[in-house]
Amino acid sequence: MAEINGRKFEFAIPSPFDGCAIYDAIMSYNMPFGAGVLFNLSPKIPMTAEKLKEFQKLCLSNASEILDDNKARVVDEQGEIGINDAAAPLLTTLTVKYIAFFTQWWDDEIS
Repeated sequence: MAEINGRKFEFAIPSPFDGCAIYDAIMSYNMPFGAGVLFNLSPKIPMTAEKLKEFQKLCLSNASEILDDNKARVVDEQGEIGINDAAAPLLTTLTVKYIAFFTQWWDDEIS
């Protein structure tokens, strides 16, 4: 769970194939927005803008905003933004928080 400016978000464990793709990106590329430094990941090749969009969509398709009576997926099934007021700073913060969630889940699974 993450709270950002009074908005609440929850993260889901990705499907096995999506999890493998996220793990591959974490191991193959520099993590965006300084996340590599936060999680002590060694420097790798930078992501292109297109790869970054793909990676963010993959991560944020596993994030939902908790609303009054339901949830809204941050990235919907069509790969579009599924929440209101999704500015770049919010998506950046959510991506970094999802990377933290994912790496903790991955570590827990393999230990």
